[in-house]
This record gives sequence, structure tokens and C-alpha cells, in this order.
Amino acid sequence: MRQVLHLSFNARLVLVYSPLLMMCASLCTSTILSAFILLITKGRKTEVGFATGLQGLVNLLIALPAGTLADRFGRQTLLRVASVSLLCAVSLSAVSLLYLRWRVSDDRLYDLILGMSVLWGAFMGLHSAPLEALFGDSVPSGHRSQVYVWRASLRTLGAALGPAVSAVIFALYGDQWHLAELTWVMMVGAGGAIVPALLLWGFSDANAIGEAAEGLHIQACRTNLVSATAGGPMPHEANQNSESGVRRWLNEKHIAPMIAISDLVSMLGSGMTIKFFALFFWQDLELHPVAVSLIYVAGPVGISAAGLLAQR
Repeated sequence: MRQVLHLSFNARLVLVYSPLLMMCASLCTSTILSAFILLITKGRKTEVGFATGLQGLVNLLIALPAGTLADRFGRQTLLRVASVSLLCAVSLSAVSLLYLRWRVSDDRLYDLILGMSVLWGAFMGLHSAPLEALFGDSVPSGHRSQVYVWRASLRTLGAALGPAVSAVIFALYGDQWHLAELTWVMMVGAGGAIVPALLLWGFSDANAIGEAAEGLHIQACRTNLVSATAGGPMPHEANQNSESGVRRWLNEKHIAPMIAISDLVSMLGSGMTIKFFALFFWQDLELHPVAVSLIYVAGPVGISAAGLLAQR
């Protein structure tokens, strides 16, 4: 706890923001939304896939220029624009599910859900890269591994808390796959999403810690400079003869592309499966909502525990 208090304000705010967002997103845009779409489209799974794909496509198209815009206008500016997008998604969700659901056809309601997916995708695309960059610049070198594990574990626990909340709501309202119960779950998530949307206004470029976030890199450069000035061998030259064949082919320049490719493959796989797991549990295994929700609680809890153990 003392280590958390010594972090910068931006870093501490990320540790609060991340699990809250994951909890609300799991209630609004994940399995519950898939089941809701399946009911209003009379069982057409293609529409479920289209809504999911649309959100991901918008996320991709906006995320590409978001990093450049963050460098030009400031990361805090992009985060505040993302906050507006999330608040618009929440507002559209409330109007569509609480007012228009009884006044428009199921086809029009599906169109409104597509609009919600676009706004959620825009939010994710706008905030992901600027937040990652600001978080990295707010954590001192030498402590990143631990802090990043904390964040990942909190995000995973947030992803588990969402299904836990949905399990409670389903238990109170009948544990059936009905539009009324699904609406309540989604509205709890939409209402809760107001909190992370407002928290985005608390991030500030001025609270980044500057060179302290690059301390190890700067120290390494200084060591190299002193060694070269004194006529001694550079550290990388001293170790060059002992490098393995793999090391000669792979170096620091390959890290970012490898991570990007890994994330792309992972997201492609999860995008084609995760949103449909709940439908499989519901329609093929005939599980009730509470049982499905508890399955989605167990997975993230196990992942979070494994991450904390790995850090030790």
C-alpha cells in the first residue's frame, strides 16, 4: 500500500480507473450485449458478429491517428475527447433501452445498438494509446514491472467483477434470458461507466514524471558515453562476442513489432470467440444466466492470481 501511495497521481488514477472501466465494459459490451442482440434479432448470430466487428473496426480506425493527435494536442486532450464519446455512448444506451425499446421496432433498436457500438469503439480508440503513453511516463523506471502487474491484475479483477454484478442482478430478477433482465444489467454497466468517464478528466500531462520514467535508459547512455570518452570498450562491444545467434538476429528494434503482432493475433482470436461463448453456454448447454456469469467470474480471477504469483 505504501508503494502505491508513492506513485504519481496519474499512475494511482490509472489503478483506480482501469478496473472500473473493465467492470462497466463487461456489463455493457460483452456477453450481455450479445444475448440482447440475439433476442431482438430472433436468433440471427450474424448480427451479433456484425455489431462486435463494427466496434472493433471503429476502434482500429480511430486508434491509428490517435497517437499522432495525442503528440500534437496533448494526451490529456485526447482523454477528455474520449470521455465525451463514452458519455455519449452511455446517454444513447439509456435512451434506447429505457425509452425507445417499447416505441421502435426491433430492427430500429438494433440500429441504435450499432450506434452504441460505434461510440464505444470510438472511445476505446481515442483513449487507449494516450492513456498507455501517459501511464508509462508516470511510472519511474525500475518499478514498471511491478506496477504493470498491479494494473493488469486490477483490470482482470474488474473484468470478473462485472459478471459477478450481473449474477446478482439475474438472481434477483429470475435468472432467465429475458430482455428485461438483460436491460437491467446493461443499464447498471452504463450508469457505472459515468465514473470512469469523469475520471478521465483527472489525468494531466503536467503530472508525468519526465526523465524519471526513463531513468534506466538515460543512465545507460551516460555509462556508454563515459566509457567511450575514456577509451574503454562500450558495454555492448564487450558482450558482443558472447551473444548468441538468436541475439544477433533479434534486438531492441524488434520488440515493438513483435508485441504488436502478438496483440493482433490475440485480439483476432478473442474477437471470434469470446462474444459467442455465452451464446454457446445458453443455447447449446442450456445454462442459466447466473451459471454463465459465474463462469466468466472464475476465468479472470484465475488469470489475476497467476499474474500476481508470476511477479513474485
